[in-house]
Amino acid sequence: MLILSKDNNVFKIFARAFSFFFILLLITSLPAICREYYVRPSGNDLGNGTLNDPFATIQKAANVVVAGDTVCVGDGVYKEMITLLHDGTDEAWIVFKNIPGEYPVVDGERVHRYGFNYSNRTCIEINGFEIRNSSDMGCGNRYVGKIIVRNCILHGHGSAGIAVNYPKDGAQVIAEDNICFENGWGVGWASGIHINNKRNGNETHHIIRRNICFNNYDGSSHHTDGNGIAFDMGGIGGYCLIESNLCFNNGASGIIVLFGRADIVHNTCFRNGWDTQGQTHAEIKILDRDNPEAADCRIFNNIVWANSDSRGAPFSTSIDIDRLENNLVWSDKGENDPVMFYHREKNFVAKPEFVKTVIDNEIKSVHGGKFLDMNVDDYDFHLQNSSPGIGMAIDTDLSVIDIEKKNRNSGSCPLGAYETVVPVTSVQSKHTNVHSPFMMYPNPFNEKLNIEVPVTRAGRVRVDIYNISGQIVHRLVDEHLPEGMHYCTWDATHQMSGSYFVRFTLPGLEYTQKCLCLK
Repeated sequence: MLILSKDNNVFKIFARAFSFFFILLLITSLPAICREYYVRPSGNDLGNGTLNDPFATIQKAANVVVAGDTVCVGDGVYKEMITLLHDGTDEAWIVFKNIPGEYPVVDGERVHRYGFNYSNRTCIEINGFEIRNSSDMGCGNRYVGKIIVRNCILHGHGSAGIAVNYPKDGAQVIAEDNICFENGWGVGWASGIHINNKRNGNETHHIIRRNICFNNYDGSSHHTDGNGIAFDMGGIGGYCLIESNLCFNNGASGIIVLFGRADIVHNTCFRNGWDTQGQTHAEIKILDRDNPEAADCRIFNNIVWANSDSRGAPFSTSIDIDRLENNLVWSDKGENDPVMFYHREKNFVAKPEFVKTVIDNEIKSVHGGKFLDMNVDDYDFHLQNSSPGIGMAIDTDLSVIDIEKKNRNSGSCPLGAYETVVPVTSVQSKHTNVHSPFMMYPNPFNEKLNIEVPVTRAGRVRVDIYNISGQIVHRLVDEHLPEGMHYCTWDATHQMSGSYFVRFTLPGLEYTQKCLCLK
């Protein structure tokens, strides 16, 4: 019989303790279990949020998600305000996104204050929603950390489309590939996208890129805002890359930097500053008051067209910015407009020659607020191939992808937000796309999309419209066509807002391009 000594008992106790702590260490070192929750209007908040048993509201999913989880939201209108209750981490973000091919809409009904309220949250991504009609912000609130908003359409909000105030250390905000319009009817202090901080920047790096912001204005009594894009650091050390955005017909400036440092590169700004009750506006404005970093901003490769009738100007800054250069500058009043003489020697003064624009000055009432009476079908900001901005860009590693996510050609890149150039024929409306097999205009559009297809050889041609679910919405062309240029129009009057795809097929060839319908 073996008799254990006292030392043996100590060994057994130590072995058990070691095993316990080893197992505990193993468990805690395992990656978190990341779950996907699903939401559909036909679901049930008493369910478990799975694909086959989805929740009915996005808020229910927001109540249960933790770091690393994803909320997948399906087709439908969700009349709610979503308040986010939990944080992600740098390694495990919380993501709210549309189910691929589906189009969720968050509608505040002018009652709910926010669409997505991410106050005090960090490491949150919001992707692929239409967010509309909140009484305050579409996506926004204060005291945030790291936030990404991408691929969203935000409109009809009482204040800004996207707004953040980020006093947390290490905060970073990314707003990309969004469309923000007709925001600001109520609370005011509104821009399409407004990144705001009242503390030190702490070397934070923010990104605002490939967004389309139009017809936003400040509906409050003070009329200080209403910009397309506003970056307002409020402290030293913050930086923002503002690149490849399109800002047009906003009440105040197209792009404004109030405090902090920014690179403003390859943007197109057109006739902003129509709100005559506001302060003096500009297409690109750098406020240097109490901002020691203003002189470090860099502004190049942009196209700006000033709405000089509303006291607007191409650029507004009272200090010398050395890298305010290589921009294409124009105004309603032509090349001799005095507002264009600031930094004229470093920039190009010439008419940009966009494919299609109009001069809108009439005001209408929308949501009970005043907005410009305009139609997106009247605008196409691609450059014609006769434009003086073709091949004039300075090479940069800051903006290598344009607003349509096309790679910029090094050494021969156009100025402005669009890489694609449109050749001009004897009739301006008959054109094709240099870098793409066919041309669609305007894009985004409201009701009618014009499509021009160069048929390189005779054959049976099909032109189909698909929705994001991959279903054919309309077949525009299905016939044998001879070689040459052919034209067709898609009337989307009865289609809902959202992304669609135009597919061109010829035996041995197939091309697909994305278009965006805005109602």
